[in-house]
Amino acid sequence: MTGIRPDVTGRRAGSSPSALAAIGHNRGPPLEWGDWIELERHVSVPEAARIKGISPDTFKRHYSHLIRKPSPRRCTVKLRDLLADDAV
Repeated sequence: MTGIRPDVTGRRAGSSPSALAAIGHNRGPPLEWGDWIELERHVSVPEAARIKGISPDTFKRHYSHLIRKPSPRRCTVKLRDLLADDAV
């Protein structure tokens, strides 16, 4: 009995589904459930400034592109964006 050709299945020859499922984002180690869900959390601007080790005013000046306004009085930053960006 012959196997299914790779061009028919859309997979590369020699790749197994279990090996591909174990690879995380950017071919790195897979993220645990709590890790990636925690990165989707929104933090306040003072907390984001504390994570970066700068004052809230400096954060507003240099990281204004990360600040979101879900309501007129609330300013938040997504933790994933904060850790991925290195503007300063």
